[in-house]
Amino acid sequence: MKSLSGGIDAIETVAYDENGTLIVGNRIILASDETVRLGGGDATPYAAGDAIALTTGTSATLALRSLTVARVAGGSGYLTKFRLMTDQVACVAQIRIHFFTVAQPTGPIVGDNVPMTLLYVNAGERIGAITMPPLATSTVAGTSTGAVSQDIADTVFGFKCAATDTKIYYRLETLTAFTPASGQKFWLECLSDAN
Repeated sequence: MKSLSGGIDAIETVAYDENGTLIVGNRIILASDETVRLGGGDATPYAAGDAIALTTGTSATLALRSLTVARVAGGSGYLTKFRLMTDQVACVAQIRIHFFTVAQPTGPIVGDNVPMTLLYVNAGERIGAITMPPLATSTVAGTSTGAVSQDIADTVFGFKCAATDTKIYYRLETLTAFTPASGQKFWLECLSDAN
């Protein structure tokens, strides 16, 4: 116990991790990943509600992307910052990010340019979703090479990884109709306050 000014006592607390190592400071993980949509000249317009992915299809989960957000297998914590960027300057779409605990949920998570579905059978594997503000670019004409959306202070998103995993998995969904570029890139960054 330490004595503070004015005669007030404060209790010093310490924490140890699962290996008995003293924890000093926050356990912050900055996780990022890039989704690259279909190439080969594909620029098929998206309707509002379509999934954005590398491959198409509806009968099986295809190529969910991953973020390493936990320190240990089965770890948990909170995502406290979300930043999404694309390499298409003109893209002002609003994107929703769906998060899962497994790479292959029980019910199929659709592929590119297919209407996103919410399946009850995935209830135990679905963490939830966050709707990002619309993408926007810099007002400096002719110099920008991307558009960005970020949610830094508004959302605190809890997660718990599967027992043998340190990752969570995600699929993007556009809430705005737009025409993508062939091979368009979407870069997602999340800040994890890991337990």
